[in-house]
Amino acid sequence: MTVSDKTREVWKYGRRFDTMRDGALVPVETPGFLHQLARLAREVDDH
Repeated sequence: MTVSDKTREVWKYGRRFDTMRDGALVPVETPGFLHQLARLAREVDDH
């Protein structure tokens, strides 16, 4: 991947970052999500 300081490129990556950020969990919810994910992974490994 290359990075450019052209306005068009800056806006493109800015929009991608905004989309990624908007889909992120709030920090207080992250530990619960990770524990749930670990439980599901253990269940899959057990089968």
